[in-house]
Amino acid sequence: MTPQGGDEPQVRLFNARNMRSMEFIAPHLYSDCTIIQIEEEPDIFDKQVISATLACGRTVHLLGFRFHLTYSNLIEGEPDKYWNESILSELEQKYRENYMPTHIRRPSEDSIQYGLPVFYGEAEWACYRGMSAAEKSSELRVIWFMDSIDPGLTVMAMLLQSLEGLDWEKYAQRYDPGDL
Repeated sequence: MTPQGGDEPQVRLFNARNMRSMEFIAPHLYSDCTIIQIEEEPDIFDKQVISATLACGRTVHLLGFRFHLTYSNLIEGEPDKYWNESILSELEQKYRENYMPTHIRRPSEDSIQYGLPVFYGEAEWACYRGMSAAEKSSELRVIWFMDSIDPGLTVMAMLLQSLEGLDWEKYAQRYDPGDL
């Protein structure tokens, strides 16, 4: 069939998120046209700005990050073990009843005794696709400490520090996106 009785068949270009379903459905929906091309559109998960692949093969996407001075609340004096433990306790308390599970990568006991690293980062990561079809999405906030920020350190390199040696399966919380 040709449009308005013309000799040329109607040509359509389709953009779709799921190529296989579009290739199947399009000919049934548009029997009056010749389908010459179907282009796959990236979905929202493919548009994430920063992603990383963990050692286990799982891909995680950055939801947000913050950068803090560890001793921003210290008005005067030198930090001691009591003050350092209090900073760590406040961090644990701050995120205890939060919707996102939090893993705090504690600094060494020497650091706690004599002086915590000057900076700490807070990164929120999500995995939207499980390793298998049966797995659900998962998410995790990671707090990690840094002694210094080298002038050549990129944001990506800093964020990857939060994931080094991280056991995602142990700390992340799973959820079913369909329940949201």
